[in-house]
Amino acid sequence: MFSIHPYTSIDRPAWDEFVRKSRNGVFLFERAYMDYHADRFEDASVIIRSGNRQGKIVAILPAHRKHPTGGRESGDGAPTEGDICISHGGLTFGGLVMDPKLGGEHVPALMQQLAGWLKEQGFAALHYRATPHIYHRLPSEDDLYALHRLGARVSQVLFSSTLDLERPSPASSQKNRALNIAARHGITVAPCTWADYWPLLANTLQRRHGVEPVHSLAEIGRLAANFPQLEVLGGWGPADARGRRTLHAGIVLFHYDGVTHTQYLASAPEGFESRAQHAVLEQAIGDARQRGQRWSSFGTCTTEGGAVLNEGLVRHKEMFGARTTILQTLVLDLTH
Repeated sequence: MFSIHPYTSIDRPAWDEFVRKSRNGVFLFERAYMDYHADRFEDASVIIRSGNRQGKIVAILPAHRKHPTGGRESGDGAPTEGDICISHGGLTFGGLVMDPKLGGEHVPALMQQLAGWLKEQGFAALHYRATPHIYHRLPSEDDLYALHRLGARVSQVLFSSTLDLERPSPASSQKNRALNIAARHGITVAPCTWADYWPLLANTLQRRHGVEPVHSLAEIGRLAANFPQLEVLGGWGPADARGRRTLHAGIVLFHYDGVTHTQYLASAPEGFESRAQHAVLEQAIGDARQRGQRWSSFGTCTTEGGAVLNEGLVRHKEMFGARTTILQTLVLDLTH
């Protein structure tokens, strides 16, 4: 048997220490990262201990509560008579974070007890965005098996592109041509400040998609101050007569244990002509190898909950040798 209780601020030191020592936790699950948007997500995180309330932490669940809005939740058919526990809507993924010594034979019983506890807390369903295997320090897909045993179903699959840095990638003449164009335009790749990059990102997102960045400049600045794993890399044009350079393109990098993830890609109009984005991505891949990373994640290529595949974006990422991994969401009905 396990002891399950809601996370409170008193648990923060133990929570963060557990994330760092777990077999599948990432810095996104540390409270300084999760709590930056606490005003937008009602926290419903859970701590699971062996035995009684004073027992050792064996697992945690980063999660938030979503109240019923009427109709079907996100079109996936989940019940809406009660609240929904989502792990986690404010993060790229979530799911159980497990102790290295927690054996796979115990996880089905843990998940069954957790499902019963969530039902007692008034939740009608669990939406579970599993952490992809490339982010695991040790294999940790026990949770997926346990959810399958409980009758959970896959409600969403997102197509993502990932490069294995330990294996040679297929050669791409198209990529080489783009890098030669960037070299002829005098593109220099180097770190840049968040203040330099965020206006370019905001303009790109507004111009191409009519949206704003998920993080404001102030938010990303605070996160970067707390997490040196965040970095922004830019592709700069040649200096003008006054020594000033124009930022043609850039990306934000999230450096996890074993994975460098690229997010928030943006290009200025002149960056498309100079192929600066190609130069930046190539540098990011090289830097990840220098860090000893196993994987370089280029992010998802789907919209509308995975229903629409951006084939041009897939081709662009596969030009660098990436191939497909997935991010999936499972739904467990707790009303039975």
